[in-house]
Amino acid sequence: MLSKLIQDLNSEYIAEARNSPNLLEDMAAMEKYMAESYSGRIFVELLQNADDCESSKILLEEYEGNIIFANNGRPFDANDIISISRSGASRKERGSKIGYRGVGFKSTAYLTSEIIIYSSNTYFTFSKSKCAKVLNKPSDKLPTIRIPFLVDDIELHLKNHINDLVAQGYTTIFIFLNAKLEQFKEEIKNILEEIDNDTVILYLDEAIVTDEPTTTGKWALKGEQPVIPTNSKGSRKRRVIYGAVNPKTGEVFYSTKRSGNTENFKSFLK
Repeated sequence: MLSKLIQDLNSEYIAEARNSPNLLEDMAAMEKYMAESYSGRIFVELLQNADDCESSKILLEEYEGNIIFANNGRPFDANDIISISRSGASRKERGSKIGYRGVGFKSTAYLTSEIIIYSSNTYFTFSKSKCAKVLNKPSDKLPTIRIPFLVDDIELHLKNHINDLVAQGYTTIFIFLNAKLEQFKEEIKNILEEIDNDTVILYLDEAIVTDEPTTTGKWALKGEQPVIPTNSKGSRKRRVIYGAVNPKTGEVFYSTKRSGNTENFKSFLK
């Protein structure tokens, strides 16, 4: 299980930091350099990671001052956790599609000092403040992406939002807490301004319409079984609406399918 691996890496890297007091400070300096070097390419790096994990869709949104990036590709495995934690540990080769590796992800440290990741039914975080507390060191002397911590205290509203994304088919979700929103928006703006006539960028989403709304919760007296009224006679008819908008021209496209799956989504893109 990933949780066991994360706990083991956490213990290993904390012990390593205590035995080599200057190691994390050197890593912090390297991370800062890498983040600054990749500044302006953070979104591109996130897209590349999503493509490497064979995602067919991604989501990017601002949520209560945080940046959320999600994809529906292969979830994190043990090698991904190890590689994303170790600086320069990537074995990624040009043209390969082997997941969350390479120094590119380190660039996201420019956005925030705390990243929560959900994948493979596990929540974990890279957090300067947690490192500082454990090691009793100033946070500016520590890297963000090095020591992973399991997370079990996520705010309920954020956890519910992540659950909603999982229900939509997203398998790996990054939450960049208290992110540098304006800088990131400027990066996206610059990308849009630099695209040529042969490049098309579309914003896509999907919606599920049923003949009866899905009930996720209902109040009931203690000890009594709640009763959910239904009018559809068990039919549960549904349609999936795929939509896209071209932010440059304002053109809107949509298509209605009987089910939501990768084949229908790819068909819509074509």
